[in-house]
Amino acid sequence: MTEYVETLEDIRLKYDKGYIRYGDGVAHICKINNGEDGMIAFLQVPKKSGWEDIGHIPFNQLDVSCIERGAINLGSSVVVATLKSPINGTDKYKRCIHGGNTHIHDPFKYERKLLHSQPVKFNDPVVLDYLAKEMYFSAEEALATVTSFKRIASAFTKEYYFGIKYSTNSVMLFKNTYIIGRVADGVVLLKPAAHPYAEELEELGVIVKKVAK
Repeated sequence: MTEYVETLEDIRLKYDKGYIRYGDGVAHICKINNGEDGMIAFLQVPKKSGWEDIGHIPFNQLDVSCIERGAINLGSSVVVATLKSPINGTDKYKRCIHGGNTHIHDPFKYERKLLHSQPVKFNDPVVLDYLAKEMYFSAEEALATVTSFKRIASAFTKEYYFGIKYSTNSVMLFKNTYIIGRVADGVVLLKPAAHPYAEELEELGVIVKKVAK
């Protein structure tokens, strides 16, 4: 049986206009075409004020493994890249993060407004670059930076982060976009629904106490 070879249209469907790892950060695939020696991709890399063209790169030299979504340490806070339902029929075939399949959730939108921070968008080059670089604190450092008010929130993995909610004046532990515990005297009081995560959190260096409510 003849092996199927992906065509240019197949590759465009999966990766065109998406974001991939490039060097120690991220790159935007602007367009994919056929070159003299195979497919080539025209890339841009992030700058502080936007994106910079770097030209055509052979497609087979690119790392097109999907960048894992999750918490991002951004400025003095945390935002979270989450999977969302595709906007249109073709978006469901994307094999990389893309505006049609990824949403940026801002758990501390109100708290950041108090610092006059701008709204966060998916195509913000700094957001995507930090997502690819995967820069995290240790659990101990993350908690310390929040309890000392050096940061609004600090992530120590792609799933877990500490953050202060001014509405409650308390430091909370989050998993993805959900509050799963409250910090009291350096100990996380873990909600009943989050008890299954206790062992994992302890391995990450978090002191936890299971509470009934």
